[in-house]
Amino acid sequence: MILFEHIPKTAGSTLNWILSQNYTNRFFINQNLNPLDSLAGLAESPINPDQVELIHGHAAYLFDKYPNTKRITMLREPVSQMLSQFAFIREQSNHVSHQDVKNMTQIRDYIEYAKEKKHTNLQTRILAQSNSWITNEPDSFDLEPKGQEAMLSKALERMASFDFVLLTEEFDASVLLLAHQLSWRKTPYYYRLNPTKKSIKKSTLSEDELELIKETQAIDIKLHQAAVQRFNNDKLNYLNQFDIDQFKLRNDQKQAFGFLGMRLKYKLKHLLLGK
Repeated sequence: MILFEHIPKTAGSTLNWILSQNYTNRFFINQNLNPLDSLAGLAESPINPDQVELIHGHAAYLFDKYPNTKRITMLREPVSQMLSQFAFIREQSNHVSHQDVKNMTQIRDYIEYAKEKKHTNLQTRILAQSNSWITNEPDSFDLEPKGQEAMLSKALERMASFDFVLLTEEFDASVLLLAHQLSWRKTPYYYRLNPTKKSIKKSTLSEDELELIKETQAIDIKLHQAAVQRFNNDKLNYLNQFDIDQFKLRNDQKQAFGFLGMRLKYKLKHLLLGK
């Protein structure tokens, strides 16, 4: 069984689609629709590991208890992840934080909001199995004197137990790594799904704003550095640059000419689900 722990705004929707093409019997976890009520129910959901090939979603860590599971997650450079998160919440009217964030124009305002709602260092929080980012209530990682160090330590420990730790900024290589190591029969060509329409570029930030984000995301930056080191080792051991470049070239060609129907299908599905 594959367990994909989807961290928000790390290209996880695209990876979800790629995984769903290779594992048809799957269980999707969507705690966003009613986040405060659904955690207990999700944890008690009846899953038969012999029948489910893939569990994926933002709260996939609730199913960490199943043995013989191949665990996958994807991390993103933390400054870009926070900027994408801010822009995404502003444009998604059905996001639980949209009403609070939609009129914010300054990244400083969003950082203060994110601190209050426990949305900072989100990648570390999720890998440390903290629910504070969903409940918006502080937990031991927030309240104890060395809680942030403990959160990073637990996230690093769990990350070391994952079979695959992928990178958004190395998406093509990440997909090829999965295909190679999991012996997929089909070449995993894809179309980028759920992109933030009005993204915020790092180049538009002042030096003070950029430093403020780095300071706020300091724990995630340390986690990401460890993930980069691990991924580079996996890339060196299992892939070569020529194959990555060829895959990117062919996938770009398919994006330009062959993915219109798939994109329309994806949008229709999300429209029907109210997402």
